[in-house]
Amino acid sequence: MIETLAADPDRPAVCQACEVTFDQFREGLQRLDWKEGDEGVLFKALDFDGDGLVKPSGLRWLAIELKRLRKKRVAKENAAKKKMPGISWELLERQFLEFRDDLRKRFGNGSLVRAWRVSLSDTMILPKTRFLKACVKMGYAKKAKELWKILDKDESGFASIDELDPKGAQVLAHFKKCLDERFASIADAFTFLDLEGTRKIRKSQFEAALRRLEFPYLDTAAELFESLDVDGNHLLEEDDIQFLEKWSPSPILTAQPNVKARDEVKEALLLKYGRPVKAWRHLLDRDGSNRCNWHEFLNACKIIGFKGDVAGAWRAFDEDLSGYITLKELDREGYRTLWDFRTWAVDEFGSARAAFSVFDSDNSNSLSSQVSAEGALSLKEVSFLDDWIEDPSEISSQARRVSTNCLVTHLRGDPLRRGALTGTDAMEEMQQKVLAMEEAEELLKTWKRPVESPMKLVKLCRTRWLSRCRHRTGLVVL
Repeated sequence: MIETLAADPDRPAVCQACEVTFDQFREGLQRLDWKEGDEGVLFKALDFDGDGLVKPSGLRWLAIELKRLRKKRVAKENAAKKKMPGISWELLERQFLEFRDDLRKRFGNGSLVRAWRVSLSDTMILPKTRFLKACVKMGYAKKAKELWKILDKDESGFASIDELDPKGAQVLAHFKKCLDERFASIADAFTFLDLEGTRKIRKSQFEAALRRLEFPYLDTAAELFESLDVDGNHLLEEDDIQFLEKWSPSPILTAQPNVKARDEVKEALLLKYGRPVKAWRHLLDRDGSNRCNWHEFLNACKIIGFKGDVAGAWRAFDEDLSGYITLKELDREGYRTLWDFRTWAVDEFGSARAAFSVFDSDNSNSLSSQVSAEGALSLKEVSFLDDWIEDPSEISSQARRVSTNCLVTHLRGDPLRRGALTGTDAMEEMQQKVLAMEEAEELLKTWKRPVESPMKLVKLCRTRWLSRCRHRTGLVVL
């Protein structure tokens, strides 16, 4: 590099390799087709001794940085080409959501509960064999086994309605609870609902009967009627609700959120594992999907010896009744740190595995800490992040307006998420950059010692620039 910048036929080759003046530096940049300007700032940054000369020692860090960038580029290219074994949880969930939507449209008239009863099972429990056969009939033969992995995450061989539609199942469970508390049988309950005694109940009659029962979910009466009307003839008969007699809903469907029980579970997890992330990785999310369902949670509570209100604790964790919880519900700070690292690794290297391979310079499949000599990080302890499923709530909250003329988005793959700017006032932005560079240049004049970490200089310049941006425009950079 130094030889290229100093190339001059009038000077001996030995001298060319020793030092470069500013004029030689500027001419060398022109030969290299440099078009970014600021040659003076660059020269002063590389003139470590302050004697007006750039020496080979001032460019060693650049050779290291270029080598690192090449290694990173190769890792990212390899990550894009490499096909991971099996199928990712993120892709599985996407296919499952598409399957649910198709069920709702083709068989449910908008209701997943009705779609379940029409196409999958006339009971609320579904064995694997019946599901696979139903998928063949519906045209999902090739994806059937993968879809079952989502439905039957605890590998029990059975799935229940709350694993397909937790919110619809919740309304249905409360309806059953309401009937069980007032009537000796479903037959007696139907007689009460049949206000006109015709053995056929219209939607308006059904809604009136629910008001008489003081049903707590009256706003879902129309949806509940559709889920019970299995024939789709807009009338309910006794056979349409008879399945409720034998159904035993999951306790989480009728449980009330119990914040005290939730906190007790957290304390028990910390007592056993020390850190929330460790408890999550080793107990709650063993498959690394960043999803823990009710069955996994129930098993975890048994292991840690929690005997309190397990269902209430779950509902306090799963506030939106999505059917699963993520690390965010257990440890928001830990989740944010891991997710940001995962996003950075995917953006910069293509995957967390690829990032690990770049850092693992000795190919030992182990990384030690520069801060402490204790402990080591293995590939397995990082690679699980590649299987994490993106949280829908994160997607909606990642884009935010920070000023009238400046918008910073926080989406994967978007350069703006790392602090880049966009706005209409380009001149003002350029002025801020120039002023920040002038301040950085003044600081660099006093930086006479060798630089162990070149990124310190980059971070210093960027911090100065962002500080000025915030001061002048109120900009918030994520």
